[in-house]
Amino acid sequence: MFVDRIERHDLVNAVMLAAVLLLLGFGIVTAVNDLFNTVDGGLVDSVKDPLLSSQADPAGASATSASTPADDTATSLPAARSPAEVKVRVGNGARRPGVAGAGTEALQNAGYAMLPPKNGPTMDDSVIWYTTGYAAEAAQIATVLGLEPTRIAPIPDDPGLPVDGAQVVAVLGVSSDY
Repeated sequence: MFVDRIERHDLVNAVMLAAVLLLLGFGIVTAVNDLFNTVDGGLVDSVKDPLLSSQADPAGASATSASTPADDTATSLPAARSPAEVKVRVGNGARRPGVAGAGTEALQNAGYAMLPPKNGPTMDDSVIWYTTGYAAEAAQIATVLGLEPTRIAPIPDDPGLPVDGAQVVAVLGVSSDY
């Protein structure tokens, strides 16, 4: 009768395999812990509200600090010009009749200097584009139009509609309420 014997090299291999598995498990636990600590440390908060994170405006204007109970390093945009000083164009990106006209009327009622509405590029979501130095005004216009402040960006080289001197261009997309 043959009896399997455990050789010394089999024992060494088993110990080495156990050590590798323990180290791998420890590495995974450490990585998951670091991930959760990063999220708890504010990474998610800065992504949720970019207007409150400390970052420079892509158009060159710096954000200024505003204190909140949870975070003394939070920031906001500089004070905006009065609506009458801001030239705005609204574009229809929804391809439904009257969308740009309704947005233009809402902003005109809020006191903005409006250019005639135009058809813009078709978009699922609305966007507010601004020229250099008009990020704060774009944020106010987003509020008037009921849009999230995350939909604000510097105006692209070719916005897909005539700008005609507008400092802020709002393109209302398919998902807009207008």
